[in-house]
Amino acid sequence: MQALINPAAVSSRFANLSEPVDGSVWMSWYETSKDATTTLKIARFADNQWGPAQTVVTRSDLFLNWADVAAVSQISPASIAVHWLERNGDKPYAYDVRLVMSTDGGNTFTEPRTPHDDATASEHGFVSHVATANGVGLVWLDGRDTATLGTMQLRYAEFAHDGTLNSESILDERVCECCQTAAVRLSDRTLVAYRDRSATDVRDIAMTVRRDGAGWSTLGVPVADNWRVTGCPVNGPAMAANGKTIALAWYTQIDGQGVVRVARSTDRGHSFRETQLALDGNTLGRADIIVLDDADIIVSWLQRDAADSSRAHWRMQRFDLHGRPGPLLDVAEVSAERSSGFARMQRLGNRLLFTWTDTDAKQPQVRTALIALARLART
Repeated sequence: MQALINPAAVSSRFANLSEPVDGSVWMSWYETSKDATTTLKIARFADNQWGPAQTVVTRSDLFLNWADVAAVSQISPASIAVHWLERNGDKPYAYDVRLVMSTDGGNTFTEPRTPHDDATASEHGFVSHVATANGVGLVWLDGRDTATLGTMQLRYAEFAHDGTLNSESILDERVCECCQTAAVRLSDRTLVAYRDRSATDVRDIAMTVRRDGAGWSTLGVPVADNWRVTGCPVNGPAMAANGKTIALAWYTQIDGQGVVRVARSTDRGHSFRETQLALDGNTLGRADIIVLDDADIIVSWLQRDAADSSRAHWRMQRFDLHGRPGPLLDVAEVSAERSSGFARMQRLGNRLLFTWTDTDAKQPQVRTALIALARLART
């Protein structure tokens, strides 16, 4: 593993990575100053090095959460989209989604826009980006009905390159309250994965799809966990696509033990095959996933230390179509607390770019590293 010097300063945390475009990846993160203001910054990784940090927004009312973080996506070589969360009232979880677009590589941005127009002091977050033909699509959890109906919605909206809001749709009327969403774009369709919530509190992973020229339709549950839990696990799905292959990774519990499961489709989402990672039950989930060109997958997750429950390890492993594993790679040791957030990875050629939050010092610090795919090769 090659540790990288990145432009995130001391007091940085909760980084996110864009999907690669033209051999580069963007990273977003937060930095908090002594005057209690928070700055959202971005930087581009290209040609084996990080570019300078660029400031997107600085405010004292940004909503910071270990699981619900800002993100940057690259729409084209020069176009990016960045979202953050901004408080809209005094309630602990009242906040709005704010989005800006740039067509000059982050040098200038459009005025901030909001994909929802309900103006309620409620939760709007856990956003996923997905590229569209004319801009970017956003998927988010929308809490406008939580006060009246007690339910969280899943919604989707599209923005043009100039920041114009084109459309908004309800994808599901009742979903889990605070699990991450995931979205990918294939050549002719957009797929969204999320944690659903039934009337009896079964919270399995569900999927929905929109084919070009058509509306949204439900794909259902790729693998039924039948996990009934009365509170949100704050552990949503990760999803990736490559060619006709789509892969999902998510946390669930079986007989009270935490596990990570993977579902993979090689027919563009029509059918899925499930693999359960061979874990010892101490996993904390927080999974991410990548699909390689040969349809193998790489999964990362956070595993609690068996000897010291206050510590955990970011791990990753490769699996082939039949679920056969490659070597287990221990990437970084961190605190098992929520402050460690979620690690993220993206593929760049024959390497993985990996980022996580290190909380072992007096102040948090975003770390980045390159990992050769050869380290994960199956024998």
